[in-house]
Amino acid sequence: MVTVKQRKVKDDINSRENIVQLIRDYPDNEFKEVIQDIGFNCEMCTKCCTASFNDHILLLEDDVERIKDIDPTVLYPAPGFEFCDQYGKLYSCGYTIKTKNDSDKTCIFLQNGLCTIYSKRPLICRVYPYMLFPVIKKKGNVDWNMISGLNEHGYYHNHIDDETCNSIIHQTKEYEIRFQEHMIMFMRTILTHFQTNGLKHIPAMQAQKIREYNKGQPIDILVYHKGKFETFSEQK
Repeated sequence: MVTVKQRKVKDDINSRENIVQLIRDYPDNEFKEVIQDIGFNCEMCTKCCTASFNDHILLLEDDVERIKDIDPTVLYPAPGFEFCDQYGKLYSCGYTIKTKNDSDKTCIFLQNGLCTIYSKRPLICRVYPYMLFPVIKKKGNVDWNMISGLNEHGYYHNHIDDETCNSIIHQTKEYEIRFQEHMIMFMRTILTHFQTNGLKHIPAMQAQKIREYNKGQPIDILVYHKGKFETFSEQK
């Protein structure tokens, strides 16, 4: 029984595995040139802490555990909901952080322009805006595109010393690799879960359930975390 688009999922896994290796092999000296050319310096505008500017963040598993220790009620399924089974259950690849109901959809942890969990903030927040997207070129090399928002916030072309560069390189590569590995495990778990339970991915139902969720209607949501799916009970 073909329960999900197995070939598409497996191709995605293979692509991400390739990206992981290319990231590992990406020369630090080339990455250093990118960082120094950007020369980003924060201006405390807090745009990066809003969904209106940055959409959402995907928390890595240790990020989720730290947030659970602080306040588990702020964890929400990452939007997108990549799959939906024939029973109308949506599947999310992981957790994000709840936002406020203001016009910018500000992170719940931002108070008076400051992050209240700064020392325990997620890794993606630590590397921002150097969360650079690996783009596979035709020859199989990896290149980097700056995260959206370049020159729309912060100060650029500042001097970045070698020690800071090395720290940015280490943390950014760590995040990119762990993000790809997280998605690989999510896809593998989806394949096993659907095959084991005789489930099928229904795109039309997926679109319908997402519309219902966005309207605040109660929807069954399963969130991937630590190798399995957790039921998310609270709704929007």
